[in-house]
Amino acid sequence: MADLSLFDLTGKKALVTGAAVGIGRGCAVALARAGADVAIVDLNESAGKKTADEIRALGRESLSVSCDVTQKDQVQAMVRRVAGQFGRLDIAVNNAGIGILGADEEIDQAAWDKVIAVNLTGVFLCAQAEAQQFLRQSPVEGKIINIASMSATICNCNASYNGSKAGVVQMTRMLAAEWGRFNINVNCISPSYVLTPMHAST
Repeated sequence: MADLSLFDLTGKKALVTGAAVGIGRGCAVALARAGADVAIVDLNESAGKKTADEIRALGRESLSVSCDVTQKDQVQAMVRRVAGQFGRLDIAVNNAGIGILGADEEIDQAAWDKVIAVNLTGVFLCAQAEAQQFLRQSPVEGKIINIASMSATICNCNASYNGSKAGVVQMTRMLAAEWGRFNINVNCISPSYVLTPMHAST
């Protein structure tokens, strides 16, 4: 039987953004199965509550928090609420993201701005708030996992989506180099095609 002790997260406190459905939900459930208590962060409150119920059914603590990751005040309040509920924060998965289809010669600026705001600025605002929380804790430490995409390195969607995900990869490198001295570990995952509700609707 495989030794899964390296994946034991018993007692750890985590949050996942965009966790109501899709990749985020998968991350949240996996963290819970490994032993972590998990906060579900999503704009979709009803779906978020269902995922939180699923986490609690696994015997873990959970809460559902509505948050627009493009708004700094909401992000800061979300992290404070999660840390207040759990007593601390150990792990954060910044997964919330969108894609707006359209040819680059026709897409309007509003669509561009929205994708960059959610996929890149939102990831940064969350990482910043999470790092600030880690720095308030004793001992100072924490794990941040940013979700990018294979679209960061291959041309398969459009400029706004690919550009935002490439930005996440390079931003993650910078934050890892900058915050390593605080014992804050920052990593990035770039999934390939995953059949999620977002993909199923296109």
